[in-house]
Amino acid sequence: MSFFRNTSSAATAGASSTLIHRTNGDVAGVREAIDELTGLTVTAFPMTMIREIMPARAMMTAAYVLAGFRRVYMGETTRIGRRLYDHSVDQSKSFASEVFVITKFGLDPLGKVAALYLQAHLTRAAEDAGLVRVQKGTGAQAIDPPLRHAAPYFQMAMIAERLLFDAGCVAFHGGSAAEPFVQPHDAAGLTPTLDIEDDAAPIEIGVTATPGGAPEYQLAYGDLWARGYAAATGFVVTAGSEVRREVNQSVNPILHTRRDELAEAGVLAGIPGLSDRQRLTVSVWFPSPAIAAKVVTGAHVAGSKWAAVIDPRPFVLEA
Repeated sequence: MSFFRNTSSAATAGASSTLIHRTNGDVAGVREAIDELTGLTVTAFPMTMIREIMPARAMMTAAYVLAGFRRVYMGETTRIGRRLYDHSVDQSKSFASEVFVITKFGLDPLGKVAALYLQAHLTRAAEDAGLVRVQKGTGAQAIDPPLRHAAPYFQMAMIAERLLFDAGCVAFHGGSAAEPFVQPHDAAGLTPTLDIEDDAAPIEIGVTATPGGAPEYQLAYGDLWARGYAAATGFVVTAGSEVRREVNQSVNPILHTRRDELAEAGVLAGIPGLSDRQRLTVSVWFPSPAIAAKVVTGAHVAGSKWAAVIDPRPFVLEA
């Protein structure tokens, strides 16, 4: 029986249950979030407990999330104990205070390809949510699972996102404990516009810089650096802004067209040391803030990702 009124039949059909098991009875210690139908399990514990992992569990295949204050790192491995130990002594992972390990128990344990799929999916999902900064190592491998596995893997990833949230990871879904990665002070300056993704209105490449007195906005999407301002019934992304190379499958075809326009105009430059993004060398006008955000991120995101500038970090162009 639902606790709330007006629960729709569609919502009831999509209802799910998670079993939360605390192995040591400690509220802040080890927690297992289990989907009893599939056996998929998220085990959450503090980084300080990595050395206590049992040898039998240390050799399991798993995907995992290292989480700290507004930052996460996704990985996969066939030897979870050894991999987590390596991370615990790695200074680049010193931000992490908690670990979320995704495994599958029963007759059909998690396989290598499934773990790779989870790593890639969760990386994209966290970037799309924009609630935390996604730190990358060598990068999640892009895999194309066999057709018979595509739907089950996607369903598995949806269950994993739910279990991660239930276990306390808020990198993928907002909630009372989650705030945007960049907290907007005043987003009222952007006039709401109708977001028609396949709007054929052309973009304008090479427009003038920010006019005097215009409020400037920054993109709240992971650690992507982008600035812009509202202008002429649209939105201008200023020169120097970063453009993510990868394009998510959820986007509309028009986004690829706009990306091609930028490439053909020769206004996207490589960034030394970074292979996952490029830099705009000129300012570009878009029909709306939402379209600007989609083109820059390569993801299905809203115009609300543009927030008032509160982080004046400059970018550095190497000679």
